[in-house]
Amino acid sequence: MDEDTPEHELGKELAELRDLFQRRLLNDRLQKQMYDELCRQLDQAGEDRVRQILDPVLRQVILVLDRIGAAPRCDDVDSISNELEELLVRQGVNRMACVGAPFTPNLHQAVRVAEVNSAEHDGVVLREVRGGYLHGDRVLRAAEVEVGKFTPAEGGEPCAASS
Repeated sequence: MDEDTPEHELGKELAELRDLFQRRLLNDRLQKQMYDELCRQLDQAGEDRVRQILDPVLRQVILVLDRIGAAPRCDDVDSISNELEELLVRQGVNRMACVGAPFTPNLHQAVRVAEVNSAEHDGVVLREVRGGYLHGDRVLRAAEVEVGKFTPAEGGEPCAASS
């Protein structure tokens, strides 16, 4: 085929157009990926900003609940306490269940250690001193807990439990 024929020119132009189309298609895909990544990062940044603002307020509500819990009980106090707990739940904050669970440093803060007479209670939360709270899957406030510690006595006899 002669390079100056219209068919050859048309084929060459078609190849150039195909190449241009493929490059633009690839460019569009890359731009879409960059756009999607930017949107994901903006969403994450927005969520982080909301947490930065909301978490301190939620911690203050938890402190108010602690003070109410320490006050003498009456219907008005119970009503206010229930309303504050409901407010926390609506914001995705839940109180942790700790007693009987294994001690976990990222969820619990050990404030006391108590000797236990059974190896199965070693490293287990025996008592909750101050409640812990989760905001979604993040720790808003670690629970202050008493943890069991088993120490076998000389001669294999278990230690007596102390209170």
